[in-house]
Amino acid sequence: GRLLVLLLLPAIGILTLGTLTDYLASGVPFRDAYDQALLDSALAIADHVRHDAEGNPRLALPPEAVSLLRKDKYDSIYFKVTTRDGRYVAGDRDLPDLARHSVATSRGDARYRDEPIRLVSFTPKNGSGPVTITVGETLRKRDRVRATILSTSLAVDLGEFGVILAMILLGVR
Repeated sequence: GRLLVLLLLPAIGILTLGTLTDYLASGVPFRDAYDQALLDSALAIADHVRHDAEGNPRLALPPEAVSLLRKDKYDSIYFKVTTRDGRYVAGDRDLPDLARHSVATSRGDARYRDEPIRLVSFTPKNGSGPVTITVGETLRKRDRVRATILSTSLAVDLGEFGVILAMILLGVR
């Protein structure tokens, strides 16, 4: 009995730690991939910023393109174009801003319309002029992926634990 406990407790601890490590380590790559998709949308919007005769920016994006930009099976997607000093140009006027940094791209989390969202802001260094494009997305798709990763990892680890338990019982017996 003592040998069984001495073998099972470390096995349970190691498998639990492995599941937690797998889950946490997998979060960063998929978060970065989803953030890149938001940045790609911001870059596409930046390509359609034009300036009038007085130098004021405006968004020359057809309504069909805006509709396509916002289309997603799981999430709501928002965007806002502002001047670097914070003046509204186009998009969702009340979308939160990320803290202004000297870097061209910022990423962060916020709440919008009573839901958590992920934001990516892009400030072009040239071409589109002095504007910042912020694109936000609800987290439903990300949460689904996270749940799938956790359930898959748990299923694999429970299967491994069953095999380890059988081997320990056989060896102890």
